[in-house]
Amino acid sequence: DIGHEVREQVWPTGLDVTIDFSGNSKAHYDAIRSLGYLGTFVIGAMSPESNSDLKLGLEFHWNRIKIISSRACSEPDPEHPRWSRQRILETAWELLTQKKLKVEPIVLPIVPFRESVDHYEAMLERPSDYLKLSFAHD
Repeated sequence: DIGHEVREQVWPTGLDVTIDFSGNSKAHYDAIRSLGYLGTFVIGAMSPESNSDLKLGLEFHWNRIKIISSRACSEPDPEHPRWSRQRILETAWELLTQKKLKVEPIVLPIVPFRESVDHYEAMLERPSDYLKLSFAHD
């Protein structure tokens, strides 16, 4: 019960924000369980339609959790006109080129596409070794 364990580590407050990009409903439930009162859960990946594991009682209800769907480059942009698409691209480029963002853990490993099956199998066996998997198309 990861949500419970995390909550115990930060007792009595719980976490302020949890973010999940797995799209896995069990991970969503753990993220919700680890939040404190008025915490925010950000879902950054689309969940499968047949998602039946997400429980919206218990901690969700009692702690008044906010759930936010994160989606890049949505039109119309909810921050427009302050954050236009051009400003977003320029800011992202500036942060990357000035090395203010550490992106290597997000895109690594980069493997040849012909090795994709092996790496998908490894992800299933050792998911903690992979934050994201990227392919180089030869």
